[in-house]
Amino acid sequence: MQVQDALSLIRSVVESSPNDVYWKDANLKFISSNMRFAKSVGAANVSSVIGLSPRNLPWDSDITSLILEAEQNCLTTGELKILPGLKITNWNGASYLATFVFIRCMTITPKSLGSSGAFRM
Repeated sequence: MQVQDALSLIRSVVESSPNDVYWKDANLKFISSNMRFAKSVGAANVSSVIGLSPRNLPWDSDITSLILEAEQNCLTTGELKILPGLKITNWNGASYLATFVFIRCMTITPKSLGSSGAFRM
């Protein structure tokens, strides 16, 4: 499988998910998301959230701290973390309940794809 094919497959799976999906870099900044997540936080499009952290979103500071702590723990230990029933407010002022599930990042390398290049998800 070529890198571009793998990226297209991942993007297709992410976009077709009925859930908000995003992924971040090691500094916990958004690398990308599906459009559903972008709309949930009140952004016009996916590119509007790239490079942001939860601190840049209109979320309650206590919830933002919980999310960042869970993400850092997941990144460090690799353990699955679930935060159920958090009240989230988007940039448009609408509130909703959300359950966050954190799964450790994975790296796809050229060796595993049989091609050159790498990306972090």
